[in-house]
Amino acid sequence: MKHIITLLLTLSVALVQAQIVTPGLGQTYTFQDFATAYPTSVTSPSSGHYTLLQDITVSTGDTLLLDANTQEILCYNPITLTIHGTVASAPRTDTLLVTCNTSNCNGDFYEILLDNAEGIRFANILFEYGNHIQVMQSEVSFEQCVFRYFQESCIKYSNANPVIENCTFYENRKAVISSAANVTGAPVIRYNTFYHNVLNNINQPQINLGPGNAGDTIVIEGNHIEGCVAMSGGIAIANLLGVGHTNAIIRNNTVVNNRYGYTQQGPGIDAIIEDNTFKDNNLETNPMNGGSGISIYGSDTTCRAKLRRNLITGNLWGLTAINKHRIDMGTVNDPGNNCLFNNSNGGVEYNLYNNATCDIEAVGNFWGDNDSTYAESVITHYADNPQYGLVNYLPVLQIEPDILSFSLWDGQMDLEFYPMGGDTLFYGVGCVVPDWYDIAPTMVLPMWVTCSPDPSLPQNFLTETPVIYTLTTVDGRSKEWVIYVTFGPGVVEYGDLPVTVTPNPATSGRLVLHNDSEEAVQVEVYALTGQKVYAAECHGTQMVMNTSTWNSGVYLLKATQNGRSRTFKVVVNH
Repeated sequence: MKHIITLLLTLSVALVQAQIVTPGLGQTYTFQDFATAYPTSVTSPSSGHYTLLQDITVSTGDTLLLDANTQEILCYNPITLTIHGTVASAPRTDTLLVTCNTSNCNGDFYEILLDNAEGIRFANILFEYGNHIQVMQSEVSFEQCVFRYFQESCIKYSNANPVIENCTFYENRKAVISSAANVTGAPVIRYNTFYHNVLNNINQPQINLGPGNAGDTIVIEGNHIEGCVAMSGGIAIANLLGVGHTNAIIRNNTVVNNRYGYTQQGPGIDAIIEDNTFKDNNLETNPMNGGSGISIYGSDTTCRAKLRRNLITGNLWGLTAINKHRIDMGTVNDPGNNCLFNNSNGGVEYNLYNNATCDIEAVGNFWGDNDSTYAESVITHYADNPQYGLVNYLPVLQIEPDILSFSLWDGQMDLEFYPMGGDTLFYGVGCVVPDWYDIAPTMVLPMWVTCSPDPSLPQNFLTETPVIYTLTTVDGRSKEWVIYVTFGPGVVEYGDLPVTVTPNPATSGRLVLHNDSEEAVQVEVYALTGQKVYAAECHGTQMVMNTSTWNSGVYLLKATQNGRSRTFKVVVNH
């Protein structure tokens, strides 16, 4: 079979000058196959290392296998790898390097063209010094890949929905993911890192998308997008030609240090923008040309955006709404819980600028202060200019560095805490707790409030030194909460007493304390509320306790003998 494949490949080369074209007979090829059949077109200076001297086309039906033995692909200028079939990446623990012969490329870098292909998977590949990867009407995924030093967009797509996950893009010359204005697509871009791209310093965002497909959704989720040059933006979705309809979800991204954070422009766009951070996107030197954390620029009211729980701070403008739009930043029944503060230029804070005739519902957001008068001062709308639409921002979201609830849990004990005055939490009911009680509390905090130390870390609440939690609001106000845990009977010492308790669980209305010594034992039983339900002294080898009048549940039995104590957890079931 190898001889037949080689003959067919040879015929293909004869028909297509300066190309290797697979015959499209459903075969799988590796670069070693190409090097064996065409040693002057694909050389292998060492095992797993290949140099491409001619273009390669994988025809429809054929598969290019990037197996674990393929370690490096070096492209001489300019090389095009065209895929009409499919590409499979074998599981590997190392990284495949695809690169250009930079000393001899003269600015002509390799490109990869995926045209009407399907089932393509690129995984664990470092792409560098490329021109672009063009995705046309193809099904493709990029997983755990790295893209660096590209001259054009790393990934260009048209009429395709590429999936790009857990990849890293850095120090590329232009927008790293892009599409044209007259083609559609709905990429899924998740959990990637975009760092210092658009180094040509041109007016492009790092993610530059055109219109979407009406039946699909653009997803941009969980990415870190950080810029470094004055003209580079974060994310843009534009439907400038009014092509079809675009659905988009922008969620859980961190967009920092760009010319702007997110911009949406054109008709026929429905975007959900939630749980993102747009911070310090202020590299634009002229605030009239950009600098918004979020900018919504519609040609009509089909340019729609719903915003929930976004942090927008440190930009030249918070949110700018231009021309026409339909923006939902929160309603009475569904508050926005967005946090906009300290977005300013020219010494004036602009957390929302409604430079449009359309109204905006913006109920339940934080604008830098709990005072609604302050909110009015940082929102530009109808009240400032009757040509602008009205922003309905009342009531505003109130943020205080408070603990909403606090409980301790060791698997069976849930102790509720509540504030008793000032900034201190006091435990209000006495309870017996063993001295190994070193746990993490369950703490509920208000929106946009953080806590130090981390409330998920265990603490010893039984020492004489109280546990102090510092709560800080997103705008820098802080308060210390001092947690005192007081117990009615005092802290229990976990002694080694010759005492046992049976049966446990107690299901027959009786609980027996067994004393293996001649010394008397003092017995106290507490409910988890701290209420003492039983007290007696055992002077013999055993003592029977009647549990029929106790509620079903968990109890703490404290046994004390000659100043030494031991606590048992007992369960009573009726």
